[in-house]
Amino acid sequence: MIWICDMTNGELYSGISALAADIVAECAARGVKISTAESCTGGMISGAVTSVSGSSAVIELGVCSYSNRIKHELLRVDSGIFEKYTEYSVQCAEAMADGVRKLSGADFAVSTTGVAGPTGGSAEHPVGEVCIAVSGADGCRGERFLFPGDREQVRAQAIGALEALLAAPSVDRAVVAGQQDRRHLYAVKGGRARVLRGFQQAVGEAFAQGARFGAQD
Repeated sequence: MIWICDMTNGELYSGISALAADIVAECAARGVKISTAESCTGGMISGAVTSVSGSSAVIELGVCSYSNRIKHELLRVDSGIFEKYTEYSVQCAEAMADGVRKLSGADFAVSTTGVAGPTGGSAEHPVGEVCIAVSGADGCRGERFLFPGDREQVRAQAIGALEALLAAPSVDRAVVAGQQDRRHLYAVKGGRARVLRGFQQAVGEAFAQGARFGAQD
């Protein structure tokens, strides 16, 4: 999926702050705990969440897993994933999200890995490629994105992972589009749901909608 960013850096970070505040409010209201495992975003997601007052009731752990050694030793990402798919892959992002969720005991976890640039890109993994995954007790969903812009803009857009994380704690058997003015998805019912089908649908639709950051397929 390619995201077309037509926002200034200030607008991007304003949107991130709003998302982080929504996550803290939604998760705290439901008693949901979250964790993060970040490579290319280098702790920006956990930083955004913990900048919100009351986040201590929500976030369990934030890991900046920049090196493959930490991904493997701490998050238990199988070394075979690096060899077969590379550390920039959806498969790696999913393993990171699963790993940090199990390590922390959180209800949900989000991960990011990719090439923020301006160096390090290749034909297979170009600059701007970011893979994002969300893990819950019943499954994990990852997606690949290609973000435009410089290093700061790519990393800021990658924090749109918060959009998917926001959807996850609200998942239940029925999922509908959320309020248009808030631009994200909510489940019809709240609670600490463990419904894989609904979870995948909510996260997939949150990625696909992407209204806050101007995503396009």
